[in-house]
Amino acid sequence: MGIAACSKNDCQDGPNRWSSVAEGRLQSRCYHNRTRSTAEKLAKHFPSDYNIILVDSLETSPSGAPSAIVPTAPATAVSLEPATGKIYVIPALLESKSGGIIVDMAYRPAPTPLIRLARSVSRSEWHATEGNGGFWEQGYRQFRAWTTMKASQDIIRRMVCEKYH
Repeated sequence: MGIAACSKNDCQDGPNRWSSVAEGRLQSRCYHNRTRSTAEKLAKHFPSDYNIILVDSLETSPSGAPSAIVPTAPATAVSLEPATGKIYVIPALLESKSGGIIVDMAYRPAPTPLIRLARSVSRSEWHATEGNGGFWEQGYRQFRAWTTMKASQDIIRRMVCEKYH
């Protein structure tokens, strides 16, 4: 609910699955996981028309620069510097000339390395949303689904920020 809304509004295994469902309109999906066997298990859960491509390194992508990035790794496992023992996020990920969206599911510490990278590139074609944006959108929609009333977005946003920033 929240991921799909972030994708539309610009704003471990479970989040990966939901990101794929939210991105159902994409032509192909490249999955990278620190453990290839985990990526292989995940890929088996989806129909073949999802065209899932397993990627062993973020430095090379068989389908070119992505147009949507939905990382689910903890921000502490990601680095903008090579050879740190963490997932190295390279600026080339953001080379798509048509831009795209980033919905970083990590929310601590904010901003995450990927969000910092996206902001430093300063291309207006790329729109980045921190993980707490998914919480906001999910909160809005769940409140409405459960109560049939429109949620106060300001209150939900303030509560999420107080809790997760």
